[in-house]
Amino acid sequence: MNIRSPLLLNYELLQEEICRLDAQKIDTYNAKRKVGSKFLLQKEIGPCPYEGDIEQARIVLLLANPSFTPNKNDGTSYSLENDHTRNALQQDWGIFSLQDNSNEAMRNWWRENLKQLQQESGLSWQQMSNRIAALQINAWASEQFDESCKLESFSIMQAIAHEFAKRDVIFVVCRRYKQWSEILGRSDMYRLNSYRRAYISKKNLDKCPNAYDEILKKLTD
Repeated sequence: MNIRSPLLLNYELLQEEICRLDAQKIDTYNAKRKVGSKFLLQKEIGPCPYEGDIEQARIVLLLANPSFTPNKNDGTSYSLENDHTRNALQQDWGIFSLQDNSNEAMRNWWRENLKQLQQESGLSWQQMSNRIAALQINAWASEQFDESCKLESFSIMQAIAHEFAKRDVIFVVCRRYKQWSEILGRSDMYRLNSYRRAYISKKNLDKCPNAYDEILKKLTD
């Protein structure tokens, strides 16, 4: 699919296009899943085309799909229907889940994974939100990623990834290395040691020589 650049640079327009393309297939996919299945796509939350600022991003994290945490009434934070909706206070934030009044579950996930980088770079969370971006293979949230789920919007997600690749960015694969290698057609990507935790830390990148130091330098230059 040939996606025009102005569309690729507009988060809200991308959401509308992804919803239009995927509406029927999401319903069909979910209808085949059992009640409570961890693969159910959370249509009410809406899609997340990307997180961050395409023009300002220096580091791009590659993931599988947005996480979903159901309300288990055990006192833990959980997903909300506005998780993928940027509000007025978040207009100048790339990864707007890093902003102070965002959903606690989302904010905690991001801040925990970026904690070492934020501390060692000396950047504010708002600066971090614009210098780091994240891309997904599937734009829709679920508890677990299903590689067999094929939606029409996949072509858009590929186009977004290639749009980021036109910039001078460092790619860090947090999930699904093989698929991202195929999507981007490149091997010069750093890979986390653990796919269970997306910590962007020296320890979690120590199998890629100098990776963490290069990421930190890229953030602060």
